[in-house]
Amino acid sequence: MTFFIAFALLWIVLGIFDYGYSYNHFQMKYPTIAEEMEQEDFRLSVVFGFSGPFSLLASLILGLNDYGFRFRRYKYINGVRQP
Repeated sequence: MTFFIAFALLWIVLGIFDYGYSYNHFQMKYPTIAEEMEQEDFRLSVVFGFSGPFSLLASLILGLNDYGFRFRRYKYINGVRQP
């Protein structure tokens, strides 16, 4: 039983890391369309997050971690990304 709990926690933690890497990758790599594609990037990153360690491994191999990690969504004011 403890093994399954530890496995589930590991899956969730790795999924959160993959969500942050993939979301920030899509938002930072394509800044000209980042505002209008933010909702789609968010959805795609959530799907990556549910895939857990498998998609994290794929993200690290494909280089989706090159822009770092970001958990919260960006705010835009007049088309300018705010911190």
